[in-house]
Amino acid sequence: MKATSFLQAGKLACLIYKAADDKKAEDIVVLDMRKASDLCDYFFICSASNTRQAKAISDGIDEELTKRDIRPRRIEGYDEGKWIVLDCGSVIVHIFYDQVRALYKLERLWGDLPRVDCSGTKPKASPTAKKKKAKRGKPASSKKKKKSSR
Repeated sequence: MKATSFLQAGKLACLIYKAADDKKAEDIVVLDMRKASDLCDYFFICSASNTRQAKAISDGIDEELTKRDIRPRRIEGYDEGKWIVLDCGSVIVHIFYDQVRALYKLERLWGDLPRVDCSGTKPKASPTAKKKKAKRGKPASSKKKKKSSR
């Protein structure tokens, strides 16, 4: 078993994204946790419409990681299938039955953190994260309007 450090954390998060997307995961969110937590670099959060699908998503992620000789350190909640957590070292995966996700609202808890767009091949900050930064009072440009001296 290799440690996840052999695969860069951002690439691991996007690999997990693709595996979950292949199993029809819904409402996928990848949060960049690096500035907020020493626990992990990324939170991967997705939903499933039923517990069978949640288990299929978990299995799909596990299979994709196994191909690269990576095993999650721990898997919790698989038997019940309502909230499955895979500890992949630098990435913590949360697979929710959608009604349970609505109850806990995990991504709202960490809502200020940047989201990562894994829809392409390389992880990048999503446009949503950039917009949030601008709303916090950090201007998009450094140009200031001059007041007229009249």
